[in-house]
Amino acid sequence: MNQGKIMNVTQLRSICTELFLGKPQRQIARELHLARSTLIRYSKILKDKGISCIQDIHALSDEQLVQIVYGNTANIGDTPREKNKIIKHRNIEPNSMDVYEPDIDEYLKTYFEAKLSKADIYVDYTKDAARKGLKPLGETSFRTRLNKAIEANQDPKVDMHRDHIYGDELELDWCGQKFAILDNQGNTAYYNVMVLCWASSYFTYARFVPSLTTEDTIDGIRDGLMYFGCLPRQLLVDNPKSMIVKHTVGYESIFTPGFERYMRKCGVSVNPNNPYKPNEKTAVETEVNLIQSRCLTRMDEGILYLDEANIDLMKKVNEYINSAPFRREKFSPRKVLFERYEKPASRPLEMILPPFTDYIPSLVIYKDYHVEIYENFYSVPYKYVNKVAEAEISGGMINIWLNHKMIASHVRISGTGQYITKQEHMP
Repeated sequence: MNQGKIMNVTQLRSICTELFLGKPQRQIARELHLARSTLIRYSKILKDKGISCIQDIHALSDEQLVQIVYGNTANIGDTPREKNKIIKHRNIEPNSMDVYEPDIDEYLKTYFEAKLSKADIYVDYTKDAARKGLKPLGETSFRTRLNKAIEANQDPKVDMHRDHIYGDELELDWCGQKFAILDNQGNTAYYNVMVLCWASSYFTYARFVPSLTTEDTIDGIRDGLMYFGCLPRQLLVDNPKSMIVKHTVGYESIFTPGFERYMRKCGVSVNPNNPYKPNEKTAVETEVNLIQSRCLTRMDEGILYLDEANIDLMKKVNEYINSAPFRREKFSPRKVLFERYEKPASRPLEMILPPFTDYIPSLVIYKDYHVEIYENFYSVPYKYVNKVAEAEISGGMINIWLNHKMIASHVRISGTGQYITKQEHMP
């Protein structure tokens, strides 16, 4: 249907007259309830047509004034229902033989995948029409068709709708069910399933992890980032104890020291979901459901070791999710979206990410020149008594630091209440 602007002729003449009375445009706009941009546009049109005073306005008939302002396609209603002389400015489309009929599905694909604005999509359409030697539809007509297609292909909006920028956000969640895998001794153990999903392309990584500890969580995140080959600017998570110590509504989150330090090393900020109202992780929650229904159901439990199970899981994720049709089968698969848009917009991964290092801040060095780490006591040089140090634990080794200088190193021991003292640390 042709779209048009409607205005009373008397109102139009009054507006044009006011422009030549010397009043400020802001005052005219306020008195006539118009946008100032409308007045600026009318003033330019009149000036371009050589109309410079009120007398010029009065010399014009209604029809002449209407066509000067709105163009030759405008007219004045003359039916009984239009007896008040309503201006009807109709955008007359070119002859159907001359017009370029858009392939709306192609422009729809650009809207969803490349995330171009509707204005930019219309510009692309006009260029396509020019290349074919045809006339384009008016922008209103084109947008009407595009909007109908968008509405027909867009999922219903629930909770808070968020637009995601390519390369910005990675989401983390867990499947609700555990999966039986063989441990190193060949015994059956039940593993959690971690899922990482890019918020814009929905490209997904999943792996089995032995537990929900900070170390196993970090190992899963590290493997996922290495698989993607790039880094997001932020990681959206819930509030598990492996990552978050405390998160109260209205206050900053308190992260576990090891998790916070590792993500800081990676240069990725962490954005915890709203406590008690986790409604921000739409993408990964969708993928969790797909992994449970499309992938885990195709795997046999209790017959694979961990490495074998992870390889098989990602094979199925890529086949049944990442490479599968996406969004009603009209658009590119997640893998294509990731490689075409997400990865180029993300931060490059320029190093091999290190394994998890447990981090313990604020260790007071007691008067007996020992620090307490996981209920055992390790010595440091006695001259540092009463100082506050920090420790890193990795690969069975404990390194103790003070002011960015390593002052002691020990092999970690098991049990509790034991003292490990090096002779060179004694007075």
